[in-house]
Amino acid sequence: MPTPRLMPVNVLLSDGTILYLNGATWGQAGGNSGQVQYAYPPIFSIDLFDPRTNRWTSLANMTIPRLYHSGALLLPSGHVITTGSEMQNYEDFWPVPNEACWPAREDAACKDPFERRIERFAPPYLQTGWERPLMGQVTYRVTYGSLFKINMVSDALKIDTLNAIPYSTTTHGINTDQRQVELEIMAKTDTALYVRAPRSGGIAPPGHWMLFALERGVPGVAKTVLFTNGEKSEVEVPKGA
Repeated sequence: MPTPRLMPVNVLLSDGTILYLNGATWGQAGGNSGQVQYAYPPIFSIDLFDPRTNRWTSLANMTIPRLYHSGALLLPSGHVITTGSEMQNYEDFWPVPNEACWPAREDAACKDPFERRIERFAPPYLQTGWERPLMGQVTYRVTYGSLFKINMVSDALKIDTLNAIPYSTTTHGINTDQRQVELEIMAKTDTALYVRAPRSGGIAPPGHWMLFALERGVPGVAKTVLFTNGEKSEVEVPKGA
């Protein structure tokens, strides 16, 4: 990892790469709001890991520091948002404590510990300049093991990969919902993909998932599907597809 960090947050992206961001250079995680003596300084750099090549890349910096109680989430657009932090008053303590503002207190002259802004980050796949694939209508409720159809507005024959990532929640720098499931494309026409759903909830737990179609590694805006238990179904695949 190019940047050692305490309290990192990682985000699994739609192309299978992993974003590492937020946190501090050293210290310990924890403390009540405003107790900034435990970790310093904040890290603004963002690192990207590609498990296929086992390589790291350092990307553009964030502009808002994110310390304890911060988070980050992947959006259906493919962007990532960073949120939270309750130690934004770190300049009242580091490098020398400001006795007028320490311990943290509500005072116009002191900094507010709580971060209320959201910052949006565009991963490299959104900066290629290439046209993004565009999905049309998608079956919303999909039972495990079923063969279902995805209509495409852009050329379906150019789709390389179809990745599913669940909608998730994050707290304390941890997101236990994160996983990615690559769906098997069984057949293609120029306007549609015929896709096999995950076999069971052990692979893709029941719930709402973002479905990303990728062309040359560039994802389109995700469509939402609900993977659930139920009777398996098979859509008809056109001859020659």
